[in-house]
Amino acid sequence: MKIKIFQQTICWSCIIIFNYFLGCTTVIKPLINAIEPDVTINWNDQHQQIDGFGASSAWTAQNISENQADLYFSVEEGIGLSLLRNRIAPDGTTLELATMKKAQARGAKIWSTPWSPPAEWKTNEDVNNGGHLIYSYYQDYADLLAQYVENMKGEGINLYAISVQNEPNYTAVWESCLWSEDEFHSFVPYLYSALTNEGLTSTKIMIAENSGWNFDLTSSTMDDDNTASMVGILAAHSYWGAPSPVNTFGKQLWQTEVSSFDSFDGSMDNALKWATNIHEFMTKTEANAWHYWWLITNTNDNQSLLDINGNPAKRMWAIGNFSKFVRPGYYRIGASDPGDILVSAYKDPDTGKVTIVAINDSDVSIEKTFNLIDFYPSFMVPWITSDSFSLEQQPAIEISDNSFTYTLPALSIVTFEETLLLSTDPAPEIKANGSDGPLTIPQGDVLSVTTSLVCGDQKNENADWWYLAQTPKGWYWWAYPGIWRPGVRFTYQMPLFDWPETTLFESSSLPLGTYAIYFGVDMNMNGFVDFEQMYYDYVVVTITP
Repeated sequence: MKIKIFQQTICWSCIIIFNYFLGCTTVIKPLINAIEPDVTINWNDQHQQIDGFGASSAWTAQNISENQADLYFSVEEGIGLSLLRNRIAPDGTTLELATMKKAQARGAKIWSTPWSPPAEWKTNEDVNNGGHLIYSYYQDYADLLAQYVENMKGEGINLYAISVQNEPNYTAVWESCLWSEDEFHSFVPYLYSALTNEGLTSTKIMIAENSGWNFDLTSSTMDDDNTASMVGILAAHSYWGAPSPVNTFGKQLWQTEVSSFDSFDGSMDNALKWATNIHEFMTKTEANAWHYWWLITNTNDNQSLLDINGNPAKRMWAIGNFSKFVRPGYYRIGASDPGDILVSAYKDPDTGKVTIVAINDSDVSIEKTFNLIDFYPSFMVPWITSDSFSLEQQPAIEISDNSFTYTLPALSIVTFEETLLLSTDPAPEIKANGSDGPLTIPQGDVLSVTTSLVCGDQKNENADWWYLAQTPKGWYWWAYPGIWRPGVRFTYQMPLFDWPETTLFESSSLPLGTYAIYFGVDMNMNGFVDFEQMYYDYVVVTITP
C-alpha cells in the first residue's frame, strides 16, 4: 500500500493524525459497488457565488469559550463557519456580543434577526404569541433597528445584514410577530431610510425568513422596483418545503435556519441527511448561503451542532465538509451527476483552487473517477467524515492526465481540497522489495527495504529525520549505524538533501506478523513529531508462515 502525505496542515487534530501515523498497520479491502459513470468537473460551468455557511447563537450561546469559537469559526482549527446569526432582543439590544466578537475575529460575518418588536408597539401588547407591529410605530421600530446596527458598529461589529423578522408567518408562544406581505412592503422603506440616515447602508436588509421554503411574503416588496432595490437578501427557513429554485430578482438567496426536534441523533446517518440537504440547496436551489439552527443546545434533541453535554454530533463535521473548504467568494461550478453519489464543486477565482464535495450515502464503498476540465491541479487532498473519521485529512492524491480515481468509503462525505504547492515539497519514498506495498512474503524470504528523498524547495533546511517501524512487538526506531531500538525517536537531525535510493535494511528472519515501516521528515528540527510540516511515506509488509 502506497500512501504519501507531502504536507500536513492541521493544528486542531494533531492527535488524530498522530494516531493515524502511528497506528495504520493493516489494509482492509472494502466492498466496492459496481462502477457507475465518471464525474466531470468543469471550471467554466459557473453558477452562484457562495456567501457562506453558518448557525445561530440566539439564547443559548451568549459567550462561547475560545475553544468553542475555534471549533466553530476557525478554518485552521475547526469547521470554519463563515456566518453567525444572532438575536436582537425586543428592546434593540443583544446578549450575544461576546460570541459575535469571537466569531468576527475568526473571519465570520455577523448578521442579526429580531424575534419581536417591543410589546407596547404590537397589537397584542406582548412580545410573545404573534401579534402585528402597529403601523404608527413603523418609524420608531425602524429607528430602533438602525440604532442597534449603529451600536454594534460602536462595539466593533460590522453587521453584514439585518433581517426584518424571524418567521413572520408563525404565531409562537415565544417571541414572535406576524407580518403580511403588504406590511413588509410598507415597512422596508422606513428601515432603509433609517439606515441611510445613519450612514449604515452597507448593512443589507433581509426579508422575510418564513418558517418554510416559501417566499410569498416577499411578493409585494419585490414586485415593486422601488422597494425591491432596498432589499439585499431574500431568505427563508426550510422546516417545510423542498429545496427548489426561487425568483431572486437578482438578490442573494439564503437558507437561514433548519434543524429537527426529535430525540438526539448524532450518528453518521443524521450527518448524511444534512449533507444531502446542503447539497440540494447548493445545486437545486442555487442558494448563496446555508445555516443550521443552534451552535449550542439546551435540549436533548437535534436543534444544535452539539449534544446537550457539548460533544460534537457527526452533523457538525458533515457541515464542515462544506464550510471549512467552500469559502465566501467561491463559485459553484459544474459537476456531472454519476447517479450513485452526490457531487458538487466550487472554485476560488482568485487563487484558482477547486474544492469537490462527494457524498456516498450507500452502505458500500464506491470507486469513482473524477475528470477535471479546464483546470490543472497537481494534488487533491481528501478529508473524510464517516463512522470512523470526523473531518480528517487523508493522504494526498497525485493527479495524472487531469483526472484521479478514489474509493469513497461507505456512508461518508469526502471533500477533495486542491493543494497548490505540494509539488515542490519534500517527497520521502520507502519501498519493500521494490514495491510500494502492501507486500506479503513467506518467513525466511529476504525483505529488503529502501528509502529515498527528493527535497523540492526545502533543500538544506533543517529537519528531523524519522525511520520508524510498528511491529508485532511494538514500536522501533532505526538508530545509526543500523540498529533497531525499541520506542519512537528521530534518527537524524540535519539539513535536507536529495537522498538516492539506499537500502535501509535487509532481513530474512523477521517474526510472523504485519509491519508498517515509515520514513518521514519534519521541518521543525526539535526532536518531536511536528505534523504541521510533516512529510512521510510508509509501506506495509506481512510475514506469513
